[in-house]
Amino acid sequence: MNLMAACGLDAEQKRTWAKPITYMTDEGPKILLRLPKIWKAIISNPEPLIWYIKRRLDLELLQMKSWIRFVQCSVWVRIVW
Repeated sequence: MNLMAACGLDAEQKRTWAKPITYMTDEGPKILLRLPKIWKAIISNPEPLIWYIKRRLDLELLQMKSWIRFVQCSVWVRIVW
């Protein structure tokens, strides 16, 4: 939106560009997968993506285990008190 203001677009041009820009910002990083060159790069060399997915899964499991431990400890403290 700041770029539109800096470029000096008129109101009609701003309305034309506002919807696609808002869509792209709402979509986030997933929008990159729609670009053919990036998609081909991921498909041709999947090892970094697989590494990232494994690390993310490990972190999610650790977070879940820590949450379970927290709940168990808080229940135990309530029983003791």
